[in-house]
Amino acid sequence: MGSRASGFSYELFQVSQERDEEVAAFCHMLDVLRSAYPHSDRSKNAGFVWSPSVGHDELHQALGVSVKVTIISEHFREPLTFTCDGSTTVDLLIYQTLCYAQDDLDHLNVDDYLLKVCGQEEFLPNSQSLAGLEIVQQCLKFDWDIRLFLTKRSGVNTELARTTCFSLKGELPLHVERLVQSVKALCSSLAAVETPEVTAALNQLPACPCRLQPKVLKDASVLAVRQNREKVVEKLTATILDLVELYCSTFNANFHTTAQSRGCTAPVQEAGLVTNVLSFNVYAAHRIPITWAASYEGFFLSCSLTHGGAELCAPQNTSKQAVSKYLFHLVVWDQRVCFPVQINQLPRESQLTVTLYATPLPPPGGAEEKGKQRRSIEALGWVTMPLFNFRHVLTCGRKLLGLWPSTPGGNARTSSPNFSQPDSVILQVDFPTSSFEVCFSTPAPADFCPQYEFKKLDTISQMQLQDVLHKKAFFWLTTDNKRLLWEKKAFCQEESWACLSHMDALGLLHASFPDQELRRTAVQWMDSISDPELLDFLPQLVQAVKYECYLDSSLVRFLLRRAIGDVRIAHYLFWLLKDNLQDSQFSARYQHLLAALLCCVGRSLREQFDRQCWLVSILTKVAQKVRDATASSRQGVLREALEEVKKFFHLNSSCRLPLNPAMVATGIKIQSCSFYNSNAVPLKLSFQNLDPHGDNVNVIFKSGDDLRQDMLTLQIIRIMNKIWIQEGLDMKMVIFKCFSTGRGRGMVEMIPQADTLRKIQVEHGVTGSFKDRTLADWLQKHNPTEEQYDKAVENFIYSCAGCCVATYILGICDRHNDNIMLKTSGHMFHIDFGKFLGHAQMFGNIKRDRAPFVFTSDMAFVINGGDKPSSRFHDFVDLCCEAYNLIRKHAHLFLNLLGLMLSCGIPELSDLDDLKYVYDALRPHETEADATMYFTRLIESSLGSVATKLNFFIHNLSQMKFASSEECPTLSFAPRVHTAKSDGVIRGLYICSHIRTSNTSKGYAYVVKVERDGQEVQLVQRTFEEFYELHCKLRLVFPSSKLPSFPSRFVIGRSRSEATADRRKDELNGYVWHLIHAAPEVAQCDLVYTFFHPLPRDERAGTTSSKPAGGTSGKELGEVKLSISFKNEKLFIMVMHIRKLVSLSMCLCCRHKHLKRA
Repeated sequence: MGSRASGFSYELFQVSQERDEEVAAFCHMLDVLRSAYPHSDRSKNAGFVWSPSVGHDELHQALGVSVKVTIISEHFREPLTFTCDGSTTVDLLIYQTLCYAQDDLDHLNVDDYLLKVCGQEEFLPNSQSLAGLEIVQQCLKFDWDIRLFLTKRSGVNTELARTTCFSLKGELPLHVERLVQSVKALCSSLAAVETPEVTAALNQLPACPCRLQPKVLKDASVLAVRQNREKVVEKLTATILDLVELYCSTFNANFHTTAQSRGCTAPVQEAGLVTNVLSFNVYAAHRIPITWAASYEGFFLSCSLTHGGAELCAPQNTSKQAVSKYLFHLVVWDQRVCFPVQINQLPRESQLTVTLYATPLPPPGGAEEKGKQRRSIEALGWVTMPLFNFRHVLTCGRKLLGLWPSTPGGNARTSSPNFSQPDSVILQVDFPTSSFEVCFSTPAPADFCPQYEFKKLDTISQMQLQDVLHKKAFFWLTTDNKRLLWEKKAFCQEESWACLSHMDALGLLHASFPDQELRRTAVQWMDSISDPELLDFLPQLVQAVKYECYLDSSLVRFLLRRAIGDVRIAHYLFWLLKDNLQDSQFSARYQHLLAALLCCVGRSLREQFDRQCWLVSILTKVAQKVRDATASSRQGVLREALEEVKKFFHLNSSCRLPLNPAMVATGIKIQSCSFYNSNAVPLKLSFQNLDPHGDNVNVIFKSGDDLRQDMLTLQIIRIMNKIWIQEGLDMKMVIFKCFSTGRGRGMVEMIPQADTLRKIQVEHGVTGSFKDRTLADWLQKHNPTEEQYDKAVENFIYSCAGCCVATYILGICDRHNDNIMLKTSGHMFHIDFGKFLGHAQMFGNIKRDRAPFVFTSDMAFVINGGDKPSSRFHDFVDLCCEAYNLIRKHAHLFLNLLGLMLSCGIPELSDLDDLKYVYDALRPHETEADATMYFTRLIESSLGSVATKLNFFIHNLSQMKFASSEECPTLSFAPRVHTAKSDGVIRGLYICSHIRTSNTSKGYAYVVKVERDGQEVQLVQRTFEEFYELHCKLRLVFPSSKLPSFPSRFVIGRSRSEATADRRKDELNGYVWHLIHAAPEVAQCDLVYTFFHPLPRDERAGTTSSKPAGGTSGKELGEVKLSISFKNEKLFIMVMHIRKLVSLSMCLCCRHKHLKRA
């Protein structure tokens, strides 16, 4: 297949069938797959993005909820608003809308209309209920308006629809010194391989300067005879032609020797009938680097036979040899390797792994020093190959295998040789050949494993097997468990092979399970998964492709089939495959799979992918320019560089963003773009929305940061959130999208109306992280009414509990107050997951993250409603423990998800020790009561940790260097900035009285009379501390000489007494008089006008409001929460918490009154 003409083309398949039968067979499979999904079938080829639906459990919980929907359409002038039940279907909503717009309903067909989400290019399925849509549930969670656009189906842009398919078939497409040099040049062009036949032919020639080894013809007079010379040349020609044929079959070259007649098909011999042991001949390792020849000695090969990573027998080693210099540097063994395993005993997925070892040469010095040096053997390279090919035929003949360099770690090993690196060492192995093909065929189960009734086992064996079979995942199986299953497999087949859920089936796609039938069954179990659920596990399935033995597999067909039927799956699959092209070991496999995907999705979607890649490459260059610029010039550099993005949209009318295929941009808002002052300097970009009813699309583009770890962390948190919701526990989690578009770059969704904890805390000064009221005051500022604030606190309690549980289980580290954010609605969430699974940031030898998770006193202040413990804190602890135990029930799912990602290349997720961290955090073998007690102690430990606040403070100091001189300070209690122009010029200020406040500080507020030009007199209430904050912020902007002196904060005696308040009223009157009569730049600055602008609290009548004291009734003296369980004939009672206790003196008083009444 030829490549496209655009700058971002993808070379698909240029395959010679004679050279790579597996890829050719894969192409045939694609033709069959595409023919099963014709472009005319609109159910699988809608041409646009459908809005995702939710699971059954989430749908059931939202069915009774009232949904308020606003519908916009060109058919009527004003938007229509409906309030309907969550079970209302989309087509019924369309019909109700059309009843207002159409007079004649007899010829009306609801299927001719669609509802689109305003702001996104996604459409609601007509048959779906409103409660079953993810966008509706998200709007309900955050109290967003549900705005939909009614349009005719015929007017919808179906640019993503697949059109007529095209074929995969493309255009396939005598002087001794001079003679030796010619042979060397030919061999050098053919991968620098010198076969033993070439060596034997050259040995017939006399020695020459360019070839002194090995044995050569000593009697040069033999070549004086013409016939002898012709024989040597004929032999050399034949061996070179054989080498060309070997090269073509190995490297899938686009040239080859004259095709020989294939003749009749070779007869087939069943592998189960071949009793010969497995053996082969190792000839040599070619292309040995000259540095190896000078640095190592004693080269040898270790050959091992494995199945799913487990060795089938002891490894076999060759003898140790030195580097030889023939035409090239090589190590020659020419040795037969035999395994004590018969061919009829080999599993179909058996693999041969060959590792090259050598001993480093001793350093220069005397013999005594050399003897003292202990030299360890080093692994230099390895290669793995399947013994049976994709047609299940045992490998035979001569093979050239490129070695992969040995690197520490690494979990997945490709079964393909390394030919992607031009200088890789090539191993030559000769397998036995015969007149017939040895083919593996799967026997019927009864032939190799008879079935017996489970009841025939003795009682003890039945109990042992039942205990093993009920374990959720293979992670829980010990060596004894596996041995028992194997010994009793004939008795437990009916018990163990029930249909697993798709979550459990994920574990069977790990490298430990190479059996093709098992993997096919696992994929079959996953076939019932819905498209939105599939997206949750798509990264793991893409990684599982590495563990498939062959290019064509059930998993690959499953992914392609689902991508053909859903644009969203095709979109994310494309970017996941493109990201994995960077994996050198598996790049060839992912290249074929990416080509297959592009081949199946149609031309329109391919063009969309081209545009996205083009846009990402431009943004990468912009980010690099901004990062390289000086701090003072970055904004100017950014605006200048974004002109390239502007040109891109001039050439392309629109582009779907990689972050979400439903986000379609038509331009860039350069004035709204900026950057963040962090090491990678991420870009804050604002794109113009294609939909005029939607807001601008705001995203963060990062270049220089590996977002794969963030992407994985957010995926796990999203799945945790779904589990909580399915169990009826909505933790109010903020779930945002993050997607890697290549190594070191990607996009992150921006969450509106949210600030970092650092920004909130520094409103109270650089030491704001040590103060308890910061978060509560900020939430009060943005939620002025009691109802709004109570709702925000509820959101905070739930989301904070969810964050505590999720960050602890995943071991999220490097937690400072710049990567924890808070929405004005009270939802708390974490960002920037550069450290996880317990890999803490270090200060020298000291761990920066000392607490189990971030839970500080200012968070507890919000939960308690003050600085004293309340019943809401007990509810918070219960919520954390309940959420923790719900996740523990699905421990196997999270271990499966992380286990499948061990090979993805994330440094902090590379071995089983990283998985063990999550296993230990989940404590799957403990009871719920023990786990509850454990997590309660973690909350106490985190709350009592001073290190977290100290960490926040240090981060505040380190970030002061990034603070802009143009950045104006703001008041912590004012939600927005006000000016003299917006509010009117202040002519007079007078503090007329003081009143006791109703908050927990039990201080006084001062009533200030504010007189403005042409306006009525306003009264505002401000505390002494708020006046002091105003003065401190003014000092940051103006020199002290321009400001009036502020009253002293130091008070002898009680600072909250009425006498102190009287004295301070007079002092503050003097301060505000001088302030309003100061220089105009001071008196009329934004800080002053923001301070005296009325707040909602100033409009509320009354200054004191308290709940009834609620004395003791004499019947209820407190509450105690117990966890009671009965296990192993023992009763366990755990006291979880006690609250609302009445003091002993009060109890005695109540009892005395009760007796007196009696």
